[in-house]
Amino acid sequence: MKVKANRTDGGSKAIKPLRKKLRESYPASASEPAVKEEDKASVLAVNPFYAEYLHVKKNLPIWNDIFTTMSVEQRTAAWDELDHVWNPIRDKYAWAIPDSRALKILKNFSPLVEVGGGKGYWASLLEKQGVDIASYDIRGKAQAGADAANFWTDVKTGGPTILKRYVNRSLFLCYPDEDESIAIQCMEHYRGEYIIHVGELQVADGTAGGAPQAPYGRTSSGEFQRELSASFHPLLVANLKARLPFSRDTISVWKRTDYVDGRLPLPADEEEEDDGEEGHSMSEGSEGSEGSDDDASDAGSYADFNNSYFADFYEHEKMLADKQRMSFYRSVIEDNVKKGDLVVDVGTGTGVLAAFASRAGASYTYAIDHNDNVACCAEEVAKRNNIDNVEFVIGHSREFSLPIKRGKHPDPDQTMPDLKRHAKLIKKSKVDVIVHEQMGDCLFDEDMVANITDLRDRLLKPGGVIVPSCYDLYVEPVQLDRKRAVPFIQQMTDVEGYDFSCMAEEGMRKQFQVDTNPGYHHLRSCDPNLVDKYLTELKPVLSVDLHTITESTLPLQLKLKKKATASGTFDGYAVFFRCRGSGLTLETDPHSSDRACHWGYRILRCGGLEVQKGATIDMRLDVGRWADLNSWNWDQKLHGDKRAWKEPRAMPVPVEGSDESGGSDGLGHGGSGGNNGDDEEDDHDRQQRAREAELDVQYAEAPDKQWASIPRTERLPCDRAAPCLAHLLE
Repeated sequence: MKVKANRTDGGSKAIKPLRKKLRESYPASASEPAVKEEDKASVLAVNPFYAEYLHVKKNLPIWNDIFTTMSVEQRTAAWDELDHVWNPIRDKYAWAIPDSRALKILKNFSPLVEVGGGKGYWASLLEKQGVDIASYDIRGKAQAGADAANFWTDVKTGGPTILKRYVNRSLFLCYPDEDESIAIQCMEHYRGEYIIHVGELQVADGTAGGAPQAPYGRTSSGEFQRELSASFHPLLVANLKARLPFSRDTISVWKRTDYVDGRLPLPADEEEEDDGEEGHSMSEGSEGSEGSDDDASDAGSYADFNNSYFADFYEHEKMLADKQRMSFYRSVIEDNVKKGDLVVDVGTGTGVLAAFASRAGASYTYAIDHNDNVACCAEEVAKRNNIDNVEFVIGHSREFSLPIKRGKHPDPDQTMPDLKRHAKLIKKSKVDVIVHEQMGDCLFDEDMVANITDLRDRLLKPGGVIVPSCYDLYVEPVQLDRKRAVPFIQQMTDVEGYDFSCMAEEGMRKQFQVDTNPGYHHLRSCDPNLVDKYLTELKPVLSVDLHTITESTLPLQLKLKKKATASGTFDGYAVFFRCRGSGLTLETDPHSSDRACHWGYRILRCGGLEVQKGATIDMRLDVGRWADLNSWNWDQKLHGDKRAWKEPRAMPVPVEGSDESGGSDGLGHGGSGGNNGDDEEDDHDRQQRAREAELDVQYAEAPDKQWASIPRTERLPCDRAAPCLAHLLE
């Protein structure tokens, strides 16, 4: 977090009395650990910046958690005082405070090249550890004049263009942006594999920064962060141990990918300007679950729907009979579960994955399912198969915690497992492995990301493994088989001489609600012959690793350009996924001979667009929430078509308890009946809009005091890393 140097020495007269009052009202925190003189001397010798940080934190009364209880006037004074104390220290060293773990992470990815190195403080500490780092700044040591004596190492003069010569080095960026986006220029010139960023980064930590760069954090531009998430994927995110109050400084490691990882939504003022008339209509989808053609609203909510749907043993029979699925899971579980591991199996169903974990060597497995009939049946089946170290837990995974609170007297009906024999294991509060099968037809539509990352952040120990964890989502333009394709009704101009083209008229569509049902715009199929051919090269639009992703960092808008590799009619998009683990692949591609057959795939209907080989297709997908197919909207046009993108139709949030609610998923998103209500804002929307307008005025009137305007919470992202890098978090 940057603290702006926006005051002159001494400050305003109005603020001085408040400073004195603050010192009297908020004494130094008694909880700050004392630093022994010998330890302090050692730290001072190795990392003097960290030593000064400890000193200021201990002795500045306004440092701790008092910001949340202050008035705006008090908070302004507090930030002003922090400016006065901290800015000279920051100018002497660097914008962010290095710690031993951050330096270890950087060393692991050496050799390094740094752009925007300032006076070279980070580089100097790394050099002392034997790290090969080339540090550059637009104002290098040679151009610093009298200030050159204050440099910590030899920082060469140079900017982003020098990166062309450093293909084999990892790029290190520490607080890269202030007045202009140096970081985005670095992205343009860097051709290497890794980028290591230090500072506040929305796409890494899933938290919002302060205005005016919200929600991207305050240390690099939104443009850079969108490009970073599009071309790289995170391997590691760790909090810096030393931070200013309410800052969320992290160190994050990003690896270049060969596919588009998606983009965060563009602010309105950064949207591409497209002139021309509207063309093809935007389509909407509806919520579904793996194997489901029904609306979730029929059961009131997704949780209720899911509980009801999977109570039918036929659905479990389809999963168990899917040989590709079962072989994949047995292999990846055997490869990742080690002897002695504590495991949790999410959505265990018949318990077969928990059994795989037990036979792979797990000491104990918690098998969670919210359908009591299925879970009790699974427990009996496990007993008949001589599995005695699996505990079946009835409930939702988000309500599950460890250790489980147990009564003094054991449940007489508890016959398996033997809790006394596993007394030490069941006292543990962290697990080694999370096993799950939470993928829907469209990958995310069974709330996989929300459910698994919740367990990951609460219960998975550092270095723990999620099985499986790596996924690719495909949204591919297709031509459908002519005998199986179903046109929109207004396109049927000759049905044995009968013409339905009049139904394209706006009046007809509204009067008879031709296309108001979200499910009208997509279809589900398990038929591999429905897709005649792909019109473009297969390439994932989104790739995620559950070890590092957060739900808030999934992109909500994808803008893609794809070149047609075949001529044909663009009837729609085929949506399917691939899951990767232990060198194996589980996929639902309709044309794959190894397709896992119990999953379906989705066709997002487009109405037909004639495409010639070599043409470029512009595509756009807007998503309200990935787990809710009702909120998906899509549009497409040939490159060069100047018509404007069709705006996604807003999905009104139903008022709880109203007749139009159509159910809720418990997270503030409506069920598939969301289109039935009026388009008016509810009270929450109006209050939120009024609050945003009020903040806009505050920022406009006092842009230099924007950090003082709003108290920020101290919620920090969880440290997380891919398993192969977990040792760096220690």
